[in-house]
Amino acid sequence: MRLSYTIDDRDNQTPRNVYAEDHNSLATVGAASLSNLPFSYSHQTFTAEAGYRILPQTKVTLNDTYETTYRSYANTSLVTSNTITAKIRSQVFDDVFAALSYSHQDRDAHNYNNNFTWHQLGANDNEPARFLMYFESSRKHDEVKASLDLSPMHNLSASMMVRYSNDSYPDTTYGLRNNHNLRVGPDINWQVTPSFSAHAYYNFQQLYYDQASVYESTTSGAAPAANQFVVPWSNKTTDSVHTAGLTLDWQAIPDVLKLSLEYNFSYGDTAYAMGDSVVFFGSTVTNSQITQANINTTPLPDVTSTLHMLSIHGEYTIRPNMTLLFGYAFERFTYKDYANGVSPVQYANILLPGTLNPNDSVHVVGAGIRVRF
Repeated sequence: MRLSYTIDDRDNQTPRNVYAEDHNSLATVGAASLSNLPFSYSHQTFTAEAGYRILPQTKVTLNDTYETTYRSYANTSLVTSNTITAKIRSQVFDDVFAALSYSHQDRDAHNYNNNFTWHQLGANDNEPARFLMYFESSRKHDEVKASLDLSPMHNLSASMMVRYSNDSYPDTTYGLRNNHNLRVGPDINWQVTPSFSAHAYYNFQQLYYDQASVYESTTSGAAPAANQFVVPWSNKTTDSVHTAGLTLDWQAIPDVLKLSLEYNFSYGDTAYAMGDSVVFFGSTVTNSQITQANINTTPLPDVTSTLHMLSIHGEYTIRPNMTLLFGYAFERFTYKDYANGVSPVQYANILLPGTLNPNDSVHVVGAGIRVRF
């Protein structure tokens, strides 16, 4: 059995002042009514866990974690959550172990006050009704995780992990409404010789986000007039990331010289599924004229990135208490974004600045010495 308690408390003592400049347009307002918000928070975690070995090689574990978060100048001052996790781990065959766990979390936002933060700032802005901050709002979180560990030989071990989680926000109409995350991948360790070992892994991760909001021609909070409009839009994105890596460790001279080679490759892809989202209007479009004929929906291509990282480093023991450290690393990053490398264009809810895609190469050389007194 295990009991634990932790607290993370931040007391932001930055003075609160009023300003006469609008935070959006940088224009001077009539009176000094806009102010900064020195956010503070207190996060507490209570955990109780019990494990029981029902068979010599089978163990079940039950965990209950309760959390409280107090925030100042936030739309909700108190958020509480309770997470229950059940896990079982057992030996399936000789040298083969499996584990399965499930957790459910209920997070509650107490007395959520929409637009409270804007009003504390002194700004005359409003959010759409039922537009909630995802990290403050109520949420239901479910997660399933399974793993398989095996050692077919004394010098070879491997594992396989699969994890799926899903979040839903029951009180949200606009903003982030739900998302899920899938992660899967193997991991292998091989002691080739007493002085040479290898480690390889692959990981695939997919993240899905479902968002919705409205585009308004006015932010006054009042009902749109005849020459104003409110356009709902949705944005669904699927991020996929492939990551693979290899590490080689070689004890070239026992207890004297150790060399390591590491390579990591990562490829990311963000796919957009838009619905009435990227739109642009004529100068005389009114609320009654909002039709598909004068709203141009523009499909967006994927955004991709590639990262290569290669490093060589070593340790050379000069004396029993003195070791020389040295290494070299190379990194190549390429990024392709539809918002870059094109002429500046203003859409209703995005800005294409016309900048170029970042493609970087980085070389790092390092050396050091470690001395034990």
